[in-house]
Amino acid sequence: MKRTVHTVCYLNLAVADLTYCLTLPILVASLIVQGSWRKNQLLRMFVLCAVTLNASASIFLLTLISIFRCLAITRPIWFRQHPGLAWVRAACFGAWGLAFLLCLPVLSRQTAPYLGDKTRVTLKNLFMKLKMSCGI
Repeated sequence: MKRTVHTVCYLNLAVADLTYCLTLPILVASLIVQGSWRKNQLLRMFVLCAVTLNASASIFLLTLISIFRCLAITRPIWFRQHPGLAWVRAACFGAWGLAFLLCLPVLSRQTAPYLGDKTRVTLKNLFMKLKMSCGI
């Protein structure tokens, strides 16, 4: 398949939607078995972050596709000459980055017991442990 502006955006949208659909059975299973869901808080953090990330990425990528379609219709000559694939990939990367930034509050609100010691894993504690393990 030839790489164009729209195929790059649609491929990113397909990845976001597929990963969203793959996390839905875990989310449904957690709703059915609510008692054991509280025991595995780390899985809960991962699933909620994945759902938020992929839903936000889908919304931003659909917005990006709409903007590209609008430019293709209102400025057809400019649209054929200017937006290269590198620019489109950067815009898709920006959409994924913005979606990741929107999933950070979900992580910061959730707490889970850390493996091994008595501290709780929050976003702040996780970054502190990563800094200590990297020697920064």
